[in-house]
Amino acid sequence: MSAESGVPTYRGLGGIWHEYNWEDYACQDAFNNRPEGVLEFHELRRLEALKCHPHSGHEIINQI
Repeated sequence: MSAESGVPTYRGLGGIWHEYNWEDYACQDAFNNRPEGVLEFHELRRLEALKCHPHSGHEIINQI
């Protein structure tokens, strides 16, 4: 559902783990070694998600 709303996914076709190494951004060792880089990576993802809009599936779930 997120991909359909324009939120980039982590896996699958066009997922960001095809562009970035998850071990550099999404595990405890990465955070321990480079917390600023990990936080910056996830902040950029958050900002991109804020540009997206829910689709009808999200509206249906919201009513449950």
